[in-house]
Amino acid sequence: MVLSIRNVPVCILIAWLIIFQTFFGGCDRNKNDSPPIQDNLSGTWSLIWILDEDVLYSYETANTKVNLDFNFEDNTYAGTTNHNEFFGDFEKSENRLVLTRFITTEVAETDYGQIFYAAINESFNSENDSHDMTYTIASDKLYITSGTTSLHFIKEEF
Repeated sequence: MVLSIRNVPVCILIAWLIIFQTFFGGCDRNKNDSPPIQDNLSGTWSLIWILDEDVLYSYETANTKVNLDFNFEDNTYAGTTNHNEFFGDFEKSENRLVLTRFITTEVAETDYGQIFYAAINESFNSENDSHDMTYTIASDKLYITSGTTSLHFIKEEF
């Protein structure tokens, strides 16, 4: 007796293909072969606007051209404003962002930069000597909330 595909209904062939793929397709795969999931906080983020309570501050409406970038890599960060630099260490879990060290020059800052520094200072937790904030990432946008202030960044692609 010889089996012929011509006499087998298509739905049975599809069912056998699904069963075969389910049980035998990929048994040799090692889960560790897949590339590691990249931390979506990593990279350079540019501040595009600040919402402080009910007042919106935008780099587009600032008196001078505003540059304010935040770069997160591993457990360190660095950033620049128009006149200053800042850097330090951070920890994160779920939606919590904790700047465990915040070092900056903060000299002769623009109005927009001063609002940014005020938001960071608002998050200071004297019990553990850190800056505690929450964050959310949606696509290429980063939202950091510090007390009543929300910082909105866009991811820079180089």
